[in-house]
Amino acid sequence: MELQFYKTQQTTVLYSSELTLIKVALLFAEKVNVLSFNFQQIPMAAKIETGSEKHTIMFTKMVHTEQGTLKESLDVELFYKNLLKIRNMKNKQKADLILLARLEAIYKSIHKDMVAYMQEIISKSKLELFKGFVKDESLNIMPHGFDLESEIDPIGLRILNSFLDPLGFHLFDESIMNKAEREDTSEEITFADFTGYTLELDIMEVPNLDSLDYQQLKIIRNEFLSKFESFGKAAEDFQKEISDTLWVEENHEGLKEQLSKRFNTKADDLYTVGEENIYFQQIRNSDADKRVSTLMIGLTSIRTLVFYYWYQRVITIEMRTYIINEIEKHKSADSCSLFFYVESERGREELQHFWDEADKKKELREADEGSKE
Repeated sequence: MELQFYKTQQTTVLYSSELTLIKVALLFAEKVNVLSFNFQQIPMAAKIETGSEKHTIMFTKMVHTEQGTLKESLDVELFYKNLLKIRNMKNKQKADLILLARLEAIYKSIHKDMVAYMQEIISKSKLELFKGFVKDESLNIMPHGFDLESEIDPIGLRILNSFLDPLGFHLFDESIMNKAEREDTSEEITFADFTGYTLELDIMEVPNLDSLDYQQLKIIRNEFLSKFESFGKAAEDFQKEISDTLWVEENHEGLKEQLSKRFNTKADDLYTVGEENIYFQQIRNSDADKRVSTLMIGLTSIRTLVFYYWYQRVITIEMRTYIINEIEKHKSADSCSLFFYVESERGREELQHFWDEADKKKELREADEGSKE
C-alpha cells in the first residue's frame, strides 16, 4: 500500500505535524510519496554532494544571492570561468599548472562548504532520519517544481491521477478534520468531525518518535509492515468496492456499518501491536514528550478532499475546478474515497495556537480599520 502527502510553501500544515505524520506513515505503508518544499532539501543535499561542478557553482551563487552577498555570487561565477579556461588551455606552462592546482583546490573548498551548508540545513530541519528511507526507497520525494513544457500544474495532475487510481490513498494531518474558511473567498469549506461529513476510525496510538534514529524506526517498520499487510489489503479492496458509491446522506449509515465491520477487528489487533512494541514501551516509560499521535482511517468524498487541497493552497481554484471536471469524465466527484490521517496531540495544540494567533491578528486588523473609518 502506498500513501501520498502534498504540501506547498503556502500550506498551513505545521512543520512538526508534517514530520510526525511522515514518520508514522513509514511504519505501515510500503511506500510513502511526499511532495513538500521542506523535504525537497533531502534530494537537494544529495545533488550537491554527487552532482556536477556546474550545479555546485549555480547553487553557490544562489546561496550568496539569497544571503544578499551579490559580490561573492559574481566572484564565484568569475572564478569558475577562470577554472574552465585554465583547464581547457593547451600547452600549459608550469605557472598555468600551479594556478590550475590552486583553482582546483578552491573549487574543492567551495564544494565542501556547500555540502556542509546543506547538511546543517538537514540537521536543523530534523530531516537526517529520513535520508535513510529515501536511500532504501521506502520514501519517495516527488519533484516540487513546475514542468516548463506543461501549461498545467504538475502537482494538480498528480492529485488528479491519484484519485483516478483506486489504490491511491491520501495522507493528511489533523487539519483535515477542521471546519475551515479562507479569508480570500466567501466560500466556506466544511470537513470536520461533524456527523455526515466524514467517517473515521482509530487504528493505532503512536508515542513521540523524536528520540528514534533511522535504524530504530526501520526495525519497527519491518515488524509493522507484516502486521499491517492484511489491513492494507482490506483497505485496497474496500476502496475498489466503494469507488462508485456516492458520498450522500442516504448512504452514510450503510457506509459506517461497512467501515466498522471491515476494519474494527483489524484496528483492535493493530492497536495491541502498538501497545506491545518494545520501542514504544521504552518511549512511554522514558522522560520523552508524552503527547501521542493516532493513526486514523477516514472516509469521505473525492470532492471534499479536492476542496481541502484548495483550502490548504496546494492547488489553485482553477486547478480545483479542472480536477473535478476531469474526474467527472470518469466517475462522480462525489464518489467515496478512503484516506489516512495522523491526529497528533502536539500538532492539535500547535494548530489551535496558530488559529488563536490568527484570530487575534484579524481582530486587531478589523479594530484598526474601524478606527480609521
